[in-house]
Amino acid sequence: MTAIDSLLHSLRTVDPGAPRLTWYGPDGERIELSGKVLDNWVAKSANFLTEEFDVVAGALIALQLPAHWKSLCICLAGLACAATVRFVAEPDSGLADSASVWFAAETSGLAAAARRTDAVAVALPALAMAWPGALPDDAEVHDYAAEVRMFADAFVRFDDPEPDGIAMAGLDRSVDYARIAGLAEGWDAASRVALDAGEGLSRVAFAALGIWQAGGSVVLFSDAALASEKLLQAEGVTRRG
Repeated sequence: MTAIDSLLHSLRTVDPGAPRLTWYGPDGERIELSGKVLDNWVAKSANFLTEEFDVVAGALIALQLPAHWKSLCICLAGLACAATVRFVAEPDSGLADSASVWFAAETSGLAAAARRTDAVAVALPALAMAWPGALPDDAEVHDYAAEVRMFADAFVRFDDPEPDGIAMAGLDRSVDYARIAGLAEGWDAASRVALDAGEGLSRVAFAALGIWQAGGSVVLFSDAALASEKLLQAEGVTRRG
């Protein structure tokens, strides 16, 4: 059992109704995912990856996405598949050629990636059931919001990752599967941590994974200005990440 397997098992078995990811977005959005619901989203997303794109251990998944509750679910799904999740800021033709699938939230990124690999559009608004508007028509692009709910709530991986295989990689940081449990250092089960989405998905994902592995929970703000002291107190935040 990998560290990610242990994490997902704990999400659905250790106080599964407790909040593990709370999102504050623009226009008053508040989304709260319990451990059970977070695991459910990860399972559906992992099945989406394997059944639609044949993602296997060691495959490369590119996330050209902002820090958001959906992008964290997709990141965990990639890790559940034993893939390498790479955070990217802009289209990269060389990387797209080697990626099994490319996720993006902007039409320009989708169009560039879809010419070289499978691409997935991620609609970010809270109530979005599909991509708002037309998708690029010069290549097939999947619609995450419209498709992911059709997949099963439980996921079983076929192959384990190589211990020295890269689990997550950003512009200035990476971690392999053998060391991913070490991200929990400095966090504990009592940690309820406010994270700023403006720091970027790479930084947020590394922090969130450590917090969750320690048994803590995350409150993610789309804008740091939303994190008032009154709101932090109401959410039971114990520290800022």
